[in-house]
Amino acid sequence: MRTLRHIGLPGVGPDEFARTGTVADLACEIPCLAVGTLQPVRVPNEVLRTGERGAGMSGGGRWEPFEVSPEEYDEPADALGLPVAAAFDWCERAKEIGTHLMIERRWDVPADKHRRLDETYGAAERAYCEARARDSADPSSMEGELLERYAESAEAGRRLSEFVSQYVVSGT
Repeated sequence: MRTLRHIGLPGVGPDEFARTGTVADLACEIPCLAVGTLQPVRVPNEVLRTGERGAGMSGGGRWEPFEVSPEEYDEPADALGLPVAAAFDWCERAKEIGTHLMIERRWDVPADKHRRLDETYGAAERAYCEARARDSADPSSMEGELLERYAESAEAGRRLSEFVSQYVVSGT
């Protein structure tokens, strides 16, 4: 198994600590990489390529960016005794893992509808940000579109929030 040096980031405070360990050791220090199961290799590779992952009170780490091969990824799974979760096969990005764990599993929010609403909100938010960027280049030409994109984004966010809230508030 590959050995690497990384810096552990504490949950609070400025102290950092140097570590030498395996990919499995690093996975245990980075929130969202080892959460009872391991995600498909493309998701942790998204994180590992960045070279740093902090999660506020949960700590985190900093390392030289790298990727693991699917074969190499089996080693931390075996070392940690964690299965690679087929339930995460749909995930393309690390953010989706957090969404799945915090919202869909914790509060039993129906996954398919939640993902559709989240994708709609994400697309509306991106369209608004793009319109804002164009507006800053030529403010006179974008007033109507900017307002329209803002309204679409706000409405999509409201629908998503109302859908999730009915599960979170009821505690189911």
